[in-house]
Amino acid sequence: METLTARSPDGRVWEVGATRERPSFWEQRHEPGFWAYVVFTAIFIAIVIVVAFYSTFFAILAAILLGIWLIERISNLLRPRLYARTDGPPREEVVWKANRLARGQLERRIVEAVERGNPDVEPPGLTLLQD
Repeated sequence: METLTARSPDGRVWEVGATRERPSFWEQRHEPGFWAYVVFTAIFIAIVIVVAFYSTFFAILAAILLGIWLIERISNLLRPRLYARTDGPPREEVVWKANRLARGQLERRIVEAVERGNPDVEPPGLTLLQD
């Protein structure tokens, strides 16, 4: 992915770019509560399947909710994370999550914010994650 550069008013040179988020479910297995979450989810899915055999309405409702959840998760993974980082001094990195799939105009907004001296703002279409 292409990176842009911007110069802030204090003279620092910033690199502005984007990365795709990788699915990190399996990488989280060493975090506290991961296996409890996996066991709870498996039990919950088993209960939903058993109840779905007895109620067609519940089966349809569960399928709709699962479909909405899957669409949201896929959309979240496809939206890029945009970053602006500088080696400083001082070294700094700011990270945003795009609110939509397009990223070209969003990168230009980040460059404009950096050039104004406000790299830690939320330009339209971005959500600030880390500053």
